[in-house]
Amino acid sequence: ETLRVLLALATIALMGRFAEGLSTNFATGVFLLMIYKMFMRLVEWGKIMFVLALAMGLALSILNPPPEDGAHSTHSGIDTSVNGSFFVPFWGIFDLYPDPELLADEAYENSALFTPLFVWFYLLTSLVMFVNLLIAAFSETYEEVSAQAIVLWRMNR
Repeated sequence: ETLRVLLALATIALMGRFAEGLSTNFATGVFLLMIYKMFMRLVEWGKIMFVLALAMGLALSILNPPPEDGAHSTHSGIDTSVNGSFFVPFWGIFDLYPDPELLADEAYENSALFTPLFVWFYLLTSLVMFVNLLIAAFSETYEEVSAQAIVLWRMNR
């Protein structure tokens, strides 16, 4: 298993070096530079989304305590199972939130009245506002690199 993971990482590193060789071409070099800068923007956006998802996960765990049926793994009273309320925001980023009827099951009868409101607010902010913010950041990066394409390509070559 370890050898396969190392081989996969080596393959990715090798492809990175191959892509670096492609950067000698103007069009490909500018495109690779855009990808790199967009990836760095994605990392910054991901930090903010992680903090928001973590905060909402903890809030949902408090509002929607795990059922006491023994089927859910808990840690300090937080449902840490994959389908638990703590992971709802993390799956929500990918539009994979649980079925509302599942959360309304008899096992979740201790759920607070405002739990659906919190899920709605999180999905609104993360899927609408933050994804649009990421698209705008990518557009700005594209414009910046395109405006200075020749200079940046010569500098990074």
